[in-house]
Amino acid sequence: MEHFFSAEGPLAHCLEGYESRPDQARMAQSVEALLAAPEQGVPGHPGYAKILLVEAETGIGKSLAYLVPAILSGKRIVVSTATINLQDQLIEKEIPLIENILGDSIPALCVKGRQNYLCHYRWYQYRSSPQLTLIDDEQALKIEAWLEKTETGDRSELDWLPDRSALWPKISAHSYQCLGGECPESSLCFINRLRKKAGSARILIVNHHLYFSDLALRQNGYGELLPRHEAVIFDEAHHLEHVATSFFGTSVSQYQLYDLIADIIQQADIDLSTEAADRMIGSAQGIKQRVERFASLFPAKKGRYNLSEHISGVDNWQEDVQLLTDG
Repeated sequence: MEHFFSAEGPLAHCLEGYESRPDQARMAQSVEALLAAPEQGVPGHPGYAKILLVEAETGIGKSLAYLVPAILSGKRIVVSTATINLQDQLIEKEIPLIENILGDSIPALCVKGRQNYLCHYRWYQYRSSPQLTLIDDEQALKIEAWLEKTETGDRSELDWLPDRSALWPKISAHSYQCLGGECPESSLCFINRLRKKAGSARILIVNHHLYFSDLALRQNGYGELLPRHEAVIFDEAHHLEHVATSFFGTSVSQYQLYDLIADIIQQADIDLSTEAADRMIGSAQGIKQRVERFASLFPAKKGRYNLSEHISGVDNWQEDVQLLTDG
């Protein structure tokens, strides 16, 4: 690594005006040592580690400092980022540069969330709808032409499609609408193609949401999105806490409960006899009062705080929880 990032190394020969940065080389050496450590080191002894944490200022060249040793390790490694911009930079700029230096192709693949890919089944359903508007029809014609040449089905190729396109959610590959092996278009499926490519890739570029979504699926026994890998590199890691909490935490909102209560009241008024509806609506309104009481146990101001510490200072916490549960 020291030679690779030196003023006389292969990186310097490929980049005009290259300046050697000792901290970049030091980071690359640390990543290289970590990736080799499980094979060479002994747990509990110097030289063995499972985690490396690096904080470096802008301009050090962090992405090359982890990509070079990751690629040279020969392991299957996931690189997880917070932004699509960084994903694009890695796959379109950094990895091609390393390929040029090494004189060899690198089996790398960028894997995005399912909603970024077109679903053929939903597309054909949409195209057969008689309710297309003129705007929808114009966009649909462009997508039809794009489908004849795209190999990925990735919406990022559609630079003309608005960010808040009303069309894309109707034709993208959301997991909750996927028919899996029952889908009549499974042979054309871009997600299936992506999974096959991912199985043969050594460097997989993903975002934090996709990585933790994969972990959550594995934990719950629902299969997996990503193939098995030997290491993961988190770039832009300061976003991890929020993303991990969203996948492995539990959330409850009083407004979700209010919505549920409102739906119950509306449906009871439509479906039930007057007497039964009155009983149901009375019960639902009683729950609303208990929800309001439960919500009042928490601070009104926005912010984060330790839940266990807060609960320990609330009188009759268990009784209030039981009241809401019974309701």
